[in-house]
Amino acid sequence: DVRTFEKWARRGLIARVDFTHLMFVIWSATQAYADFAPQFALFMGKPQLDDRDFAAAHALITEIVLRTLRKEPR
Repeated sequence: DVRTFEKWARRGLIARVDFTHLMFVIWSATQAYADFAPQFALFMGKPQLDDRDFAAAHALITEIVLRTLRKEPR
């Protein structure tokens, strides 16, 4: 939740970004797979998404979020 992100940023554990919009990005990226899985599968030329597709999406979304929150060395 946004308050947790704010607390971590104050402690210097993560980079400060607009945490409300970060939550929107996480929600919208993950929700897209729930709402549009048939269209995504069609785009990928397959009858439906499989566990590997969802695992790949999970890994990518996680990596994007973690890179966003990573504090740069000074």
